[in-house]
Amino acid sequence: MDNSARQRIDTWLFAARFYKTRKIAQEMINGGKVRYNGARCKPSKLIEINSFITLTQGNVEKTVLVKQCAKKRVSAALAQNLYEETIESLQKRVTKKAQEALCATPKTSKPNKKQRREIVRLKKY
Repeated sequence: MDNSARQRIDTWLFAARFYKTRKIAQEMINGGKVRYNGARCKPSKLIEINSFITLTQGNVEKTVLVKQCAKKRVSAALAQNLYEETIESLQKRVTKKAQEALCATPKTSKPNKKQRREIVRLKKY
């Protein structure tokens, strides 16, 4: 396989715009948030086309298929051509988002002055 089809995983994650800087990509890899073909790896791991990368961004986990390599960081529109998210990953994210929406508690505001007075009146009697 030629060198153009292989690239370091940290530079690929940076070029594909998964992480804002290459240093953050390296920290995520070293922290175990990124897996290459199901196994932990080092930032210097050379990735190949048609391999799977599982990564965590916040509380969202994505599994992507590497379609192309890019030596430089490219625009967001071109970065989407570098990978393809798996159908299972998309389905997991949708179901997780729906579950979080069901479990979300409504935001409540602080009581206003009138409500505070009523609370004080109830506590006294």
